[in-house]
Amino acid sequence: MLKNLQITLSSKILFYLLSAYLLLAITLTLLHQQTLDVVFSLKMAIAAVIFAIIHLLWSKLAMPRLALLFKLLAFMAYGAIAGVMLADVLPYSPYPLIDIHLYDFEQAIGFNLADIVSWTYAHPILEYLLQGAYSFLIFDLLLIAIILPLFTDESTVNRFLFSLTLTNLLGSLICYFFPAIGPLSTYPDILYSKAQYYVMHDVILMHQHSPLAKPLQDDISFPSFHTIWAILTIYYFRSVKWLFYPLLLINIVLIVATVATGWHYLADVLAGILLTVLVIVVIEQFYN
Repeated sequence: MLKNLQITLSSKILFYLLSAYLLLAITLTLLHQQTLDVVFSLKMAIAAVIFAIIHLLWSKLAMPRLALLFKLLAFMAYGAIAGVMLADVLPYSPYPLIDIHLYDFEQAIGFNLADIVSWTYAHPILEYLLQGAYSFLIFDLLLIAIILPLFTDESTVNRFLFSLTLTNLLGSLICYFFPAIGPLSTYPDILYSKAQYYVMHDVILMHQHSPLAKPLQDDISFPSFHTIWAILTIYYFRSVKWLFYPLLLINIVLIVATVATGWHYLADVLAGILLTVLVIVVIEQFYN
C-alpha cells in the first residue's frame, strides 16, 4: 500500500511539473507574440488523454507492463506540447548572445573546433557515420517510449520521466537567458553541411526577430539537448543488459558527433553533461 501511495504521489508531482513546463512554454510564446500551434497541441493533448485512459484500463486488468507503457506514452505526449512550443520560441530570446564567451572558453583551453570539424569533413565516411549518430536521437526516444517500460519497473520509468522533465525545463530556461546561435557565428570558415547553414541562418534571423517561412525544431545550442537525452538514455537503460552496451556505444558517438560535426560548441556538451548529472543526482536522492 505504501508503494502504491508513493507511485500515486510521484505521478501527481510529475503532472504538476509538466504543467509548469507547459505554462512556461505558453507564457514565452505569448510574451514574444508568436502563434500557438493549436493543431499540434490538440493532437498531443488528445493522444495524452487516450494513452492515460488505456493506462487505466490495463491497470484494471492487472497488466502492469502494458499499463506502464501507456503511462509513459501519456506523460511524453503531454510533455511534447511544451517541448515543441519552446523549440519554436526560445530563439526569440531578447538576452545577449553568449557565443563569443563559448568561443573564448574553447580558445582558453586550447580547443580548436575548426580543426576538428575540418578533419571530420575531410573524411567523408567518418562524417557520414557521425551525422548518422547525431540523428540517432529520434531512435533513442522511440526505444525509451517502447522498451523502457517493458523491461524495467515503474520506479525506473518515474525517475526517467522526472529527469527528462527537469532537464527539459531547466535546459530551456538556460537557453532562454543565455542564448547562443552555434559555431557558425564564431567559426564562419568551417565547411558546414547545408542543413547546418539553414538552421543556424534561421536562428540568426529569429534572434533578430525576423519572420521565418516555417518554424525550426533543432535550433537550441546551449546546452546541448542531444547530450542531455543521450545521457538519460544510457543511464536509464543500464539494467537492460542486452541493449545497454549497443546504446552506450552509439550514444557516446552521438555526443562526440555534436562537436565533431560542428553542430555544437564543446561548452554546449559540457553544460548538457553537468545539467543531466545534477538532475539525476537530485532525482535519486528524492527517491532514496
